[in-house]
Amino acid sequence: MKIIAPVDRPEEAQALIDAGADELFCGLSSQTWLGRYTIAAVSRRSARIASMASVESLAQTVSIAHAAAVPVCLALNEHYYTQVQHPLLFEYVDLALSAGVDSLIVADPALVLAIRDARPGIDLHLSTGTTVLNSSAARFFQDLGVSRITLERQQTIAEIGAVVRGAPGVESAVFILNGRCPNVDGLCTYDHVQIPGEAYRNACMLACRVRCHVEPDPGDDAGRDEYASVSPVVRQQIWERVHMDDSPCGVCAIPELSRLGVTHLKIVGRGNPTPRKLADVRFVRSLLTLRASAADADGCFRERARLLRSHVYRRPCRMVSCYFPELIARERQAS
Repeated sequence: MKIIAPVDRPEEAQALIDAGADELFCGLSSQTWLGRYTIAAVSRRSARIASMASVESLAQTVSIAHAAAVPVCLALNEHYYTQVQHPLLFEYVDLALSAGVDSLIVADPALVLAIRDARPGIDLHLSTGTTVLNSSAARFFQDLGVSRITLERQQTIAEIGAVVRGAPGVESAVFILNGRCPNVDGLCTYDHVQIPGEAYRNACMLACRVRCHVEPDPGDDAGRDEYASVSPVVRQQIWERVHMDDSPCGVCAIPELSRLGVTHLKIVGRGNPTPRKLADVRFVRSLLTLRASAADADGCFRERARLLRSHVYRRPCRMVSCYFPELIARERQAS
């Protein structure tokens, strides 16, 4: 399996590669786009800190990466765009290609078709924003020319296995660190935003903060409050407190994902500080090395992974921040 790491500035590229990144992905700020569409981000990250500042910066990053035989992928992954926006998007694509990017991450199926027809030969990776939940969907996009599918964050190991087995020949990327939202990405219409200040620390959660009115059950002798909590709301509130980018992790599942044939592990983190990105890449690389060099049973691997996580991040493993909580639940049942 290969590690896909986020990069925002040319100065980070070599360090990320030295830390163990096999591929880099990024966004690109477009002043033309921002001047015309002040709210809608071109790549799901409105903050300028989460994108390359210029085409020159992108070209410099690509040059550094290619010198180490590392590909660079550009995100163009808003859920959908209007046809009116397509000419500006193709200007964006052509600038990226002139900078030497190797592939594009795309979510909008209409844009997938438009790029395939207008710019044949571009390597297209499907964003998790398209929400591929089964092998039929995976094969559908494979037939459209997509070479890699980024799987939905909410899928279990078994569900991932069904998609991978059912669509042989297409690469698969699974999120392994950071950014585990409790909602389905492709059904969310809110931007990932990063705003200083405690009040907006979880800004991408604000659109989901709702209160559900539940009528009291006449047969309920316990006399529950009529504004009863319901599980989606409770889950959302818990996630607001722990924040989407603080600590989510799925490294314990590396043995299972490897056996399933998952090809890439993706680290979320555009806009994160450079030290955090480097720590993330080194952490995942060390575990891939451990898995390749040791014949440990899965349980032993998970124990060592958790010890290393605790050492690197100073946080314990928790089910609420686990990409694959079924592993924790299985261990608890076994004990």
